[in-house]
Amino acid sequence: MGSVARMRRPALRQPPAVEDPGPDDAPAPDRRPAHRARRDEALPLVAASLTVYAASRLVVAAAAATVAYLRSGTRAVDVLASWDGAWYLEVVRSGYPAEPAERAGELLPNPIAFFPAYPLLSRAADRVLPASETAAALAVSLVAGAVATVLVALLTRRLAGSAAAVRAAALFAFSPGAFILSMAYAEGVFLVAAVGCLLLLHQRRWLAAGLA
Repeated sequence: MGSVARMRRPALRQPPAVEDPGPDDAPAPDRRPAHRARRDEALPLVAASLTVYAASRLVVAAAAATVAYLRSGTRAVDVLASWDGAWYLEVVRSGYPAEPAERAGELLPNPIAFFPAYPLLSRAADRVLPASETAAALAVSLVAGAVATVLVALLTRRLAGSAAAVRAAALFAFSPGAFILSMAYAEGVFLVAAVGCLLLLHQRRWLAAGLA
Protein backbone atom coordinates (compact mmCIF):
# COMPACT_ATOMS: atom_id res chain seq x y z
CA MET A 1 0.00 0.00 0.00
CA GLY A 2 3.03 2.17 -0.32
CA SER A 3 1.56 3.77 -3.37
CA VAL A 4 -1.43 5.00 -1.50
CA ALA A 5 -0.95 8.64 -0.49
CA ARG A 6 -1.20 9.19 3.15
CA MET A 7 -3.97 11.54 4.35
CA ARG A 8 -2.89 14.29 6.65
CA ARG A 9 -5.04 15.55 9.42
CA PRO A 10 -5.89 19.19 9.13
CA ALA A 11 -4.04 21.19 11.71
CA LEU A 12 -6.21 22.44 14.55
CA ARG A 13 -6.55 26.18 14.46
CA GLN A 14 -5.70 27.86 17.73
CA PRO A 15 -8.06 30.59 18.95
CA PRO A 16 -6.57 34.02 18.65
CA ALA A 17 -4.84 35.17 21.76
CA VAL A 18 -6.75 37.68 23.80
CA GLU A 19 -4.61 40.66 24.45
CA ASP A 20 -4.64 42.16 27.89
CA PRO A 21 -6.29 45.54 27.87
CA GLY A 22 -3.73 48.21 28.04
CA PRO A 23 -3.93 51.21 30.30
CA ASP A 24 -5.63 53.17 27.52
CA ASP A 25 -8.46 50.60 27.22
CA ALA A 26 -9.31 50.40 30.93
CA PRO A 27 -11.74 52.92 32.40
CA ALA A 28 -9.86 55.82 33.84
CA PRO A 29 -10.05 55.89 37.63
CA ASP A 30 -11.45 58.95 39.33
CA ARG A 31 -8.26 60.70 40.38
CA ARG A 32 -10.03 63.68 41.92
CA PRO A 33 -9.37 64.24 45.62
CA ALA A 34 -12.22 63.09 47.82
CA HIS A 35 -13.15 66.62 48.88
CA ARG A 36 -13.26 67.79 45.27
CA ALA A 37 -15.44 64.84 44.23
CA ARG A 38 -17.90 65.61 47.01
CA ARG A 39 -17.93 69.26 45.98
CA ASP A 40 -18.65 68.41 42.35
CA GLU A 41 -21.49 66.11 43.39
CA ALA A 42 -23.00 68.83 45.59
CA LEU A 43 -22.90 71.59 42.96
CA PRO A 44 -26.17 70.62 41.18
CA LEU A 45 -27.97 70.47 44.52
CA VAL A 46 -26.59 73.86 45.54
CA ALA A 47 -27.69 75.36 42.21
CA ALA A 48 -31.20 73.90 42.55
CA SER A 49 -31.50 75.15 46.13
CA LEU A 50 -30.44 78.67 45.19
CA THR A 51 -32.88 78.69 42.27
CA VAL A 52 -35.73 77.73 44.58
CA TYR A 53 -34.66 80.34 47.11
CA ALA A 54 -34.46 83.08 44.45
CA ALA A 55 -38.00 82.24 43.31
CA SER A 56 -39.28 82.46 46.88
CA ARG A 57 -37.63 85.87 47.36
CA LEU A 58 -39.39 87.17 44.26
CA VAL A 59 -42.69 86.16 45.84
CA VAL A 60 -41.80 87.97 49.07
CA ALA A 61 -40.67 91.07 47.16
CA ALA A 62 -43.99 91.12 45.30
CA ALA A 63 -45.85 90.84 48.60
CA ALA A 64 -43.82 93.69 50.14
CA ALA A 65 -44.46 95.85 47.08
CA THR A 66 -48.19 95.12 47.37
CA VAL A 67 -48.24 96.15 51.02
CA ALA A 68 -46.30 99.33 50.21
CA TYR A 69 -48.77 100.15 47.44
CA LEU A 70 -51.73 99.71 49.79
CA ARG A 71 -50.08 101.95 52.40
CA SER A 72 -49.78 105.36 50.86
CA GLY A 73 -46.32 106.89 51.27
CA THR A 74 -44.66 103.59 52.24
CA ARG A 75 -41.83 101.97 50.31
CA ALA A 76 -41.25 98.25 49.98
CA VAL A 77 -37.90 98.64 51.75
CA ASP A 78 -39.73 100.27 54.70
CA VAL A 79 -41.97 97.21 54.94
CA LEU A 80 -38.96 94.89 54.99
CA ALA A 81 -37.20 96.95 57.68
CA SER A 82 -40.17 97.41 59.98
CA TRP A 83 -40.95 96.10 63.49
CA ASP A 84 -37.86 94.60 65.14
CA GLY A 85 -35.85 95.50 62.07
CA ALA A 86 -35.94 99.11 63.28
CA TRP A 87 -34.23 98.07 66.53
CA TYR A 88 -31.55 96.13 64.67
CA LEU A 89 -30.91 99.11 62.44
CA GLU A 90 -30.63 101.31 65.53
CA VAL A 91 -27.85 99.05 66.80
CA VAL A 92 -26.17 99.14 63.39
CA ARG A 93 -26.18 102.94 63.37
CA SER A 94 -25.53 103.81 67.01
CA GLY A 95 -24.55 100.64 68.84
CA TYR A 96 -26.03 99.54 72.14
CA PRO A 97 -26.94 102.15 74.77
CA ALA A 98 -24.74 102.37 77.84
CA GLU A 99 -27.81 102.31 80.08
CA PRO A 100 -31.28 100.96 79.32
CA ALA A 101 -33.83 103.74 78.87
CA GLU A 102 -36.17 104.25 81.83
CA ARG A 103 -38.99 106.60 82.68
CA ALA A 104 -40.29 106.94 86.23
CA GLY A 105 -38.56 103.71 87.13
CA GLU A 106 -40.15 101.82 84.25
CA LEU A 107 -37.96 100.16 81.64
CA LEU A 108 -38.67 101.52 78.16
CA PRO A 109 -38.27 99.56 74.91
CA ASN A 110 -34.61 99.43 73.92
CA PRO A 111 -32.28 97.37 71.71
CA ILE A 112 -30.32 95.71 74.52
CA ALA A 113 -32.41 92.54 74.19
CA PHE A 114 -31.18 91.91 70.63
CA PHE A 115 -28.11 89.74 70.11
CA PRO A 116 -25.11 91.33 68.36
CA ALA A 117 -24.15 88.90 65.54
CA TYR A 118 -26.64 90.20 62.99
CA PRO A 119 -25.99 93.91 63.70
CA LEU A 120 -22.23 93.29 63.49
CA LEU A 121 -22.56 91.57 60.13
CA SER A 122 -24.85 94.33 58.89
CA ARG A 123 -22.42 97.01 59.98
CA ALA A 124 -19.58 95.21 58.21
CA ALA A 125 -21.70 94.94 55.06
CA ASP A 126 -22.53 98.64 55.30
CA ARG A 127 -18.84 99.48 55.14
CA VAL A 128 -18.49 97.49 51.92
CA LEU A 129 -21.75 98.18 50.12
CA PRO A 130 -22.38 101.67 48.71
CA ALA A 131 -26.04 101.88 49.79
CA SER A 132 -27.61 102.64 53.18
CA GLU A 133 -27.55 100.70 56.45
CA THR A 134 -31.00 99.37 55.63
CA ALA A 135 -29.84 97.95 52.31
CA ALA A 136 -26.81 96.38 54.00
CA ALA A 137 -28.96 94.73 56.68
CA LEU A 138 -31.38 93.39 54.06
CA ALA A 139 -28.46 92.07 52.01
CA VAL A 140 -27.14 90.18 55.04
CA SER A 141 -30.58 88.67 55.60
CA LEU A 142 -30.89 87.58 51.97
CA VAL A 143 -27.44 86.00 51.88
CA ALA A 144 -27.95 84.26 55.23
CA GLY A 145 -31.27 82.89 53.99
CA ALA A 146 -29.61 81.53 50.87
CA VAL A 147 -26.89 79.83 52.91
CA ALA A 148 -29.49 78.37 55.29
CA THR A 149 -31.49 76.97 52.36
CA VAL A 150 -28.40 75.28 50.93
CA LEU A 151 -27.50 73.83 54.33
CA VAL A 152 -31.03 72.43 54.72
CA ALA A 153 -30.65 70.73 51.34
CA LEU A 154 -27.20 69.31 52.16
CA LEU A 155 -28.40 67.98 55.52
CA THR A 156 -31.46 66.38 53.92
CA ARG A 157 -29.33 64.76 51.20
CA ARG A 158 -27.29 62.99 53.86
CA LEU A 159 -30.49 61.73 55.51
CA ALA A 160 -32.83 61.01 52.59
CA GLY A 161 -31.12 61.53 49.22
CA SER A 162 -30.88 64.25 46.60
CA ALA A 163 -34.52 64.23 45.44
CA ALA A 164 -35.76 64.77 48.98
CA ALA A 165 -33.11 67.45 49.47
CA VAL A 166 -34.50 69.63 46.67
CA ARG A 167 -38.02 69.23 48.03
CA ALA A 168 -36.82 70.15 51.52
CA ALA A 169 -35.16 73.30 50.17
CA ALA A 170 -38.40 74.29 48.44
CA LEU A 171 -40.51 73.65 51.53
CA PHE A 172 -38.05 75.63 53.63
CA ALA A 173 -37.86 78.62 51.27
CA PHE A 174 -41.62 78.79 50.67
CA SER A 175 -42.76 78.03 54.21
CA PRO A 176 -45.12 80.66 55.69
CA GLY A 177 -42.51 82.03 58.07
CA ALA A 178 -39.74 82.23 55.48
CA PHE A 179 -40.73 85.78 54.51
CA ILE A 180 -38.61 86.81 57.49
CA LEU A 181 -35.48 85.88 55.51
CA SER A 182 -36.10 88.97 53.36
CA MET A 183 -36.50 91.33 56.33
CA ALA A 184 -33.98 93.09 58.55
CA TYR A 185 -34.19 90.32 61.11
CA ALA A 186 -31.63 87.95 62.61
CA GLU A 187 -33.47 84.71 61.80
CA GLY A 188 -31.36 84.00 58.71
CA VAL A 189 -28.11 84.21 60.66
CA PHE A 190 -29.59 82.08 63.43
CA LEU A 191 -30.72 79.40 60.97
CA VAL A 192 -27.27 79.25 59.35
CA ALA A 193 -25.79 78.49 62.76
CA ALA A 194 -28.55 76.05 63.77
CA VAL A 195 -28.69 74.02 60.54
CA GLY A 196 -24.92 74.19 60.21
CA CYS A 197 -24.63 72.74 63.71
CA LEU A 198 -26.93 69.83 62.79
CA LEU A 199 -24.99 69.12 59.60
CA LEU A 200 -21.67 69.17 61.46
CA LEU A 201 -23.05 66.87 64.15
CA HIS A 202 -24.10 64.39 61.47
CA GLN A 203 -20.54 64.55 60.11
CA ARG A 204 -19.23 63.97 63.66
CA ARG A 205 -17.28 67.21 63.61
CA TRP A 206 -17.93 67.92 67.24
CA LEU A 207 -15.81 71.02 67.82
CA ALA A 208 -17.10 72.84 64.73
CA ALA A 209 -20.67 71.90 65.66
CA GLY A 210 -20.15 73.32 69.14
CA LEU A 211 -18.82 76.56 67.69
CA ALA A 212 -21.84 76.80 65.38
